[in-house]
Amino acid sequence: MSPPATGASGVRSSIEHAWLITQVELRRSWRRISDTPRQLVGLAITGLFMLPVMAVAVGGAYAFGMAAGTDSFVDHLSIARMVVAGLAAFVTLLVIIATIQEYGKLEEPEAVLTAIPHYEAVFGLLLLNYVSFVGLAAIPIVGMAIAFAIGAAHS
Repeated sequence: MSPPATGASGVRSSIEHAWLITQVELRRSWRRISDTPRQLVGLAITGLFMLPVMAVAVGGAYAFGMAAGTDSFVDHLSIARMVVAGLAAFVTLLVIIATIQEYGKLEEPEAVLTAIPHYEAVFGLLLLNYVSFVGLAAIPIVGMAIAFAIGAAHS
């Protein structure tokens, strides 16, 4: 294995390798989930249990949007900052736990680690877990953004 490249080109190649690992592992994970009907049913049931939580979050975003045009918006803004910071810390904690528990374990680690440095593989696995969690959170986040916009338009 050659020594790690330095400078901007070294960082760029490290990010490209990590992103490639993330793409391959995402494809492999999706293939494994979609080939097993039991796991697809489990995902559907999990989604159904998340509907009430998403409804409350979307309702809260709508109410926050309605408050955007009032004088009390500044009071609500500090609460919103705390919620966003708490959610970011929670997602980071989940990603670290999932990475430690080897959620995104490499298929052939010996082959990968002979081709790229270990830190690029670790970065790729961390990126895989972030992409997975953020991808799952995208649906409620988009719903909350739309609800906030509608609430702000009606205030």
